[in-house]
Amino acid sequence: MSTPRHPGRTRAALAVGAILLALVTALIDAPAAASPSRAASPSNTEWRWPLDDDRTITRAFEAPAAPWGSGHRGIDAAASAGQQVRAPADGVVFFAGIVVDRPVITVAHSGDVLSSFEAVRASVEEGESVERGQIIGTVSVGPHCDADCLHIGVRVHGEYVNPLIYFGGIERAVLLPLARSVTLADVPADSFP
Repeated sequence: MSTPRHPGRTRAALAVGAILLALVTALIDAPAAASPSRAASPSNTEWRWPLDDDRTITRAFEAPAAPWGSGHRGIDAAASAGQQVRAPADGVVFFAGIVVDRPVITVAHSGDVLSSFEAVRASVEEGESVERGQIIGTVSVGPHCDADCLHIGVRVHGEYVNPLIYFGGIERAVLLPLARSVTLADVPADSFP
């Protein structure tokens, strides 16, 4: 039987490995509330599609690689100018006005969730309570997609998420543990220097 040349290094490497494994296990077992995309997700029956017509999506959500990177932080739904836009869920109008060159409405919902719609001419005012299905404005003309679509965005704790999580159409991803949990108690004491 050969003896390792550097037994101290081997023990140190095992100790570091055990600590890293414990940290990864702790992160996997962290509560769901730590992840904004998993928090406050209502059942699909709680949110209503904001348009009365069929749900035709003309451009999908494209998550950016980094918060400042390019992407499409919402979805575009086929719509026509003058079409009514409805509140997807109960909430309070957080913003109703012009952002750069387009009319936008943002509604604050429970659980630190915001829904935003552009280009929409508001029929509600900031601070006004709205109920699910209530008309909040009409599709207007804006540079995002002229008058042939409605841009729908959803933010949870300030981070953009795919709106279809709330409107139905995609399943939420759920992370599962890869192996049984290992704690430092499972590592032999003689592994540490």
